[in-house]
Amino acid sequence: MNQDRTHHRVAPKLASLAVLLLATLAMYVSQGLTHTLVPLRLASGSASGFVTACYFVGFGLGAFLGPLLIGRVGHIRAFGGLLGIVIFAVLALALIDTLWFWGLIRLVHGASIAAVAIVVEAWLVGASGPEARGRVLAVYTLAVYGGIGIGPLFLTFLQDTLWQPFSVAAIILCLAAVPVLFWRTDAPPVPTRTPASWRRITSVSPVSLVTASAAGFSGGAFTALGPIYAVSLGLDMSGVALLMSVPVIVGLILQWPVGALSDRYERRRVMSGATLVCASFALTLIWGQSLGLAAVYCLLAGFQGILYALYPLALAHANDRVGTPTDTADIGAGLLLCYGIGAAAGPAVAGTVAFAVGPESGFLVATAALALTGFYILVDVHRYARIAIVDKGAYTNLPSSTPEVFELEPRTVPDPVLENDLTTARPDESQNPDV
Repeated sequence: MNQDRTHHRVAPKLASLAVLLLATLAMYVSQGLTHTLVPLRLASGSASGFVTACYFVGFGLGAFLGPLLIGRVGHIRAFGGLLGIVIFAVLALALIDTLWFWGLIRLVHGASIAAVAIVVEAWLVGASGPEARGRVLAVYTLAVYGGIGIGPLFLTFLQDTLWQPFSVAAIILCLAAVPVLFWRTDAPPVPTRTPASWRRITSVSPVSLVTASAAGFSGGAFTALGPIYAVSLGLDMSGVALLMSVPVIVGLILQWPVGALSDRYERRRVMSGATLVCASFALTLIWGQSLGLAAVYCLLAGFQGILYALYPLALAHANDRVGTPTDTADIGAGLLLCYGIGAAAGPAVAGTVAFAVGPESGFLVATAALALTGFYILVDVHRYARIAIVDKGAYTNLPSSTPEVFELEPRTVPDPVLENDLTTARPDESQNPDV
């Protein structure tokens, strides 16, 4: 009898998780398709840099202003309305082929998709208990990066027209909305967390701040110039799609050994080594035209796999320096803001450099940012060889999406044993630790 009751309680949660994760996968499949399609349509490194920078500026605004909208209208209305704006933004790109219009639309697109991600992540937190959040986070991360990797593959069979690929991206977003809007589930609580101050973030771990910014800078530069770089290698639409897709999926495998090394050895040394190796991959890719296509695939897989691991490494190192669940989430939100600033600056800088260098500018500026970051971490290691660590937790592979994702981090769940000890402690014992 008790087993039946437990089953009736657990089954709806599992179904809600499945629906939300499928919606996440569909959303990021559309994102992966759009991220590849926009630079190809612009066919200019400087133009793509400007438009991509607008997208990441919007994403940063949406990630931190989205909760205000959710607080006014609720999660369900916010999800439906915001996803409608995202669909409008994707379809509008096929209507008017003007640079300033595309920049404005991508700004709106980024802000709306960030707010939608906040809704989904809050739902995942509400649908998963503390004991399952680590597993839910792992599947969510696979859905995010897997969707980004699958999305470009649609270009292998779509016709090379202006409207068809954007229409397919919009249709995928519609399919993402249907199961969530029709599924009966309780709305998650409205997010009320505020990010930590800049003084708090910089005092905890300036190394993490610089690493997160460099990861965003390099990732944004590649997002803007990557498809144009693929075209410069002489690839057709299908070839570009494969080059933008396969390294993402293969590169996911690299995140686990990098994380395992950081758990075993001094975290900053692993961060420094990872950034320098990633910089070497980017530097080699500058001469991609003289390399074989197989070599470019391998180098891109290494570049993206390690690049995706840098932000979780920065977060893990910052978490080593704090001791409470609230600090973990607040510092994570601050690092995400640093990542977003870097992601907006990377395309702008790479697009400017593209005037003189060409589509290789994305890897050129990424090489400079990653190399400088790696050497900065090495200097920090030698200057501060022994750092007081509150509790070195395990590396967690987190996507760089919105602040709400930190609620899925197992370390943000308070220890019930500790809470019970604090609440049941006698006043004289809690005030005098020597007793």
